[in-house]
Formats: sequence, C-alpha cells, structure tokens
Amino acid sequence: MRTNVVTLDIDGMPDPEKREEILGIEDRMNQFLEDSDQEGIGENDNVRHIFAPGVYAREITINPGEFIVGKLHKTSHINIISEGDISVKTEFGTHRYKAPYTFVSQVGTKRVVFAHEKTIWTTIHPTEETDLEKIEDHVIAKTYDEIPGLDGPCKPKEIGGDK
Repeated sequence: MRTNVVTLDIDGMPDPEKREEILGIEDRMNQFLEDSDQEGIGENDNVRHIFAPGVYAREITINPGEFIVGKLHKTSHINIISEGDISVKTEFGTHRYKAPYTFVSQVGTKRVVFAHEKTIWTTIHPTEETDLEKIEDHVIAKTYDEIPGLDGPCKPKEIGGDK
C-alpha cells in the first residue's frame, strides 16, 4: 500500500482581520437561520459520536453545497477527511482538500467549510470523558480571549494524502 504524507509548516502571526471575517460569516449564517425556516447542523443524523478508551471521535457528514462554520477549539486534535471534496477557510488562507486527507488542527482553530461533494469529516480528541457537554466544555472556546497565547507565532502542521 502506498502512503502519501505531506507536512506543511506555516510560519506567521494570527490574522485578526481573517478571524473577524470568519466570525462575521458565522453571525450572518446564524441570522439567516433565525430569519428562515432552515435549521443548522446539530445533533442529528449527520453527526455520529464514537468512543474508545481514551478517545472521542466526532464524525460529521456534510452534504454537497452546505456551508459550516466550525467551533473554536481550545486544543489540538486530529482531523480525518475520509470521503469527499471540501474547501476550508481559516485565518491562514483557503485550501481545498480531497479525501483521503488527515491533518492536525492547532489550538485556536476556527474554520468555514464548503462541501463540493458529500464529505465525511472526523475529529479525534484525547479524553476519558464520555459526557458530550463536558467534552465540549473542555475542547471548545466561546471566544479567542479564552485561549492564552494565540497572539504569538503559529506553526500549523498538516499531515495527509494528496490535496
């Protein structure tokens, strides 16, 4: 079996303007949902929770044409795109990933994603916890201010297959 591994280091400072842009997109999406009969993605058939000793995985299926604004992560974690084709915008730019693709999200990551085709995306978090609310309290921040040290240099690393 042939394995492709790509490591990408991005040196630089966080971009507050791009952060604000992502937060603005999230605000507009939330306003749209409030003003319409549409529902956002929640705990429904699109989300699956998987537990193993010391590990929690959250698998989401994103349908073609869907936009999602992810939550702000307090911790680094592994991401696996096991199926699909998706564009991802972060404060470091916009990239398009095609499955299979595996990478590590760094502390303070928040993204806007658009699915070009059905995409299955799994995040993996180390924890002994099985209570979803407690897991979210541990790994999700409500604001960037809750995460110390985000104004320093960042070096996100991505490890995965062909882009």
